[in-house]
Amino acid sequence: MKCANEEEIPMLGVHIYKDDKGATPSELSGYEVIEWSRPGIESFINRL
Repeated sequence: MKCANEEEIPMLGVHIYKDDKGATPSELSGYEVIEWSRPGIESFINRL
């Protein structure tokens, strides 16, 4: 994530469990973080 930030590569945070989201890493600050879903991932890819 640090390298991706430095290189300005788009990132998407994805929670893999609905009921246990846990902490979002500070490296994802300012980035979209979604619950895992095929439409959510597809939407991110289509915006690239």
